[in-house]
Amino acid sequence: MIIDLKKEVRESREFHLLEAFLGTLVGQRCLKVELSYGGELMLHVGEPLPYSHPKLADEQKGGWILGSRASGWSFLLNDPPFLIESDGQGPGTVEGSAAHALDPGQVEEKVAQLIGSTIIAATLALQPLRRAPHLGVSVFIGFANRSRLVIAPNDELDEEPHLADWELFTPYGMYLRCGPGPVWSYLRSDVLEAPIDRGATSTA
Repeated sequence: MIIDLKKEVRESREFHLLEAFLGTLVGQRCLKVELSYGGELMLHVGEPLPYSHPKLADEQKGGWILGSRASGWSFLLNDPPFLIESDGQGPGTVEGSAAHALDPGQVEEKVAQLIGSTIIAATLALQPLRRAPHLGVSVFIGFANRSRLVIAPNDELDEEPHLADWELFTPYGMYLRCGPGPVWSYLRSDVLEAPIDRGATSTA
């Protein structure tokens, strides 16, 4: 299979091709994990790149950014062991001796153990949903330190029905958006404004 990573794909249902795009994350190292507005997860991996927004001139983002958008997420961390899950009440909960709500800073502190860890698996699975379109695409990410991340489409109808279930921004000026449902597109990111730069700033 030969895939042009600079060529657009629109409204596709080719699952094997979607898995191939996600597979570009294998071998990349985690740079950081952030929680954006509304508890959306952003996993930064690959080579560090500067942000375009002047207010973030001293910070860096990953060449690849996986964002949860209209999906829930969970981390199973290995060392120390924690289960951290998103929910409808806040950005996440942590399970150890007891479960309790965490603020974004606490979540980012717990998942900092992933920094520098290599992604060794990136797979997809079709997930049945109670709401239309009744199928969603879940993401499973495995790390070399034996931690894992799961991103799964929410089962409740979103206030923004056309919001992607999840997105993957690439270092090639392109981004992949999956959902709602088992439909995905691979598009130019320089014409999109999205909340990837720690708020509502453009990724261009």
